[in-house]
Amino acid sequence: MDQLQTLVTRQKALLARQDYQSLGATGETFDNLLSHLAQFAPLDAPTAARLAQIAHAHQRLCLALAAQKQQTAQRLAKLTTATRILRAYAGNDP
Repeated sequence: MDQLQTLVTRQKALLARQDYQSLGATGETFDNLLSHLAQFAPLDAPTAARLAQIAHAHQRLCLALAAQKQQTAQRLAKLTTATRILRAYAGNDP
C-alpha cells in the first residue's frame, strides 16, 4: 500500500516536470501493484478506504495527463498550420 502511495507522489512530480517517459513507466508499475493487491481481496475496511483514496489520486493524475496531452496536440496542430502557411509564403517569393 505504501508503494502505491509513493508511486502516486512520484507521478505527481514527474507530471510537473513533464517527464512523460518516466511517468508511463511508473503508471505501469502502479497498475501491476494494484492488480497484485486485488488478488488479496477482500480487504479490511481501513485498507480498502486507503486503497480507494490512492486509486482516486491516480485517476486524477491520469485526467491531468490527458488534459496536457490534449493541449499539446492542439498546440502542435497550430504550429503545423503556421508552418504550412510560412512555407506557402516562402515559396511565393517573386
